[in-house]
Amino acid sequence: MTKTIDYEAYLLSDAWKTLSDETKRLAGNRCQVCYSDDKLHAHHRTYLRIGRELQSDLIALCAHCHALFHGKVDSPREIERLDNAPLTKKIFIDLDAPLPLPTPPQEPRHILISMRPCGDALRDIRRTQNVFRVLTSSQGKDTFSFKIYEDDDKFQIVDFPDQSTHINEESLTRISRLIGSRDYEITRTQAAEARQGLLEQERAG
Repeated sequence: MTKTIDYEAYLLSDAWKTLSDETKRLAGNRCQVCYSDDKLHAHHRTYLRIGRELQSDLIALCAHCHALFHGKVDSPREIERLDNAPLTKKIFIDLDAPLPLPTPPQEPRHILISMRPCGDALRDIRRTQNVFRVLTSSQGKDTFSFKIYEDDDKFQIVDFPDQSTHINEESLTRISRLIGSRDYEITRTQAAEARQGLLEQERAG
C-alpha cells in the first residue's frame, strides 16, 4: 500500500515536534556543525522512514548550516526565506515495504585529512574547527587525524586519540566542501589490520 505523506502537515504534527525537540536536546540545543544555538532545525539525513524515523535519521542544524547543506545561497535573505517559506513537499512511501536491512558492521577505519594553508591564518583555523565539528557530529568507531601543512612541503600530523567519528558519504561530502577537494586518505585502523593479520596466520596454519 502506497500512501502520500503531506510533509507540511507532518512537520506541524505533535509526533514531529516531539522528535524534533529530542533531536535538538540530544545535540545540546546547538547546531551539530557550527555550535550555534540560533534558529535550530531538525534536518532529515534520510527520507526512507518518514513518520517512523530513527533518531539517527536526524541531525540538528542552525538555519545557516541548513541552508548551506541544501546548497542554498549563502546570504541572510536566503536563510530568512528558508525559515519562513511554506512547505509543499509531498512524499510517497510504501507502508508495506520492509525497512532497509541494517548495514553490516565495518572494521574501524581511520581518515587522515590534509589541511593546506589558504593564506589567511584565521580562515585556516576556522576551517579546521569546522572540519573537526563535522567529524565529531557523527559518532562511531572510526578515528581521524589532521595533516596540517605550513607550506607545500612542511607539515605536522595532529592526532585525536580521545575522539571518534563515523566515516560516511554525508560527512565526506561536507568535509570536501570545507577543504575544497577530496584531499584525504581512508585506511583501516591498526587494530583492524592486526586482526586481519591474525586471521591470515590462522588460515595459513
